[in-house]
Amino acid sequence: MTAEEAKAAAVDAYGERITLVGKMNQISEEIKEREQQLIWLRTYQNSKPFHDHYMSLKGRNQKKYADQYRYSATESELKKAFPKKIPTVEQLEKHISKLRGKLENMNTKYDALDQKSRELSEATREIEEFLRQEQSRDRQKKKNRSVLE
Repeated sequence: MTAEEAKAAAVDAYGERITLVGKMNQISEEIKEREQQLIWLRTYQNSKPFHDHYMSLKGRNQKKYADQYRYSATESELKKAFPKKIPTVEQLEKHISKLRGKLENMNTKYDALDQKSRELSEATREIEEFLRQEQSRDRQKKKNRSVLE
């Protein structure tokens, strides 16, 4: 492997690593978002009986009850996050666990790419150092020959 090839391979590995970091950050953000939605979903499911009771009330009683239990805010947040259908807690937990698995795989891949780019950078440095030493020896030999002549 030449110094240029090692340098190009190191740059490629570094580029892959940077791309992977961006994807990992996106997945981490999605995990955080889904965990927040999971909290809303649990609140929503736990307060559904209260909401049903609220719907059966009228007038001031309904207003007092609404002030006491903040069900509608949770429901609206969930409807924003899941416009088609609000999932069950189990479905959302399963989705979060898949995302964590995907993130773990990406972390493993990142570590491998990081190691590869470090090794290639080190190899490039060693090759360049070797070539500098060879050039220095060649110059010294030429200098010694010219002195002898």
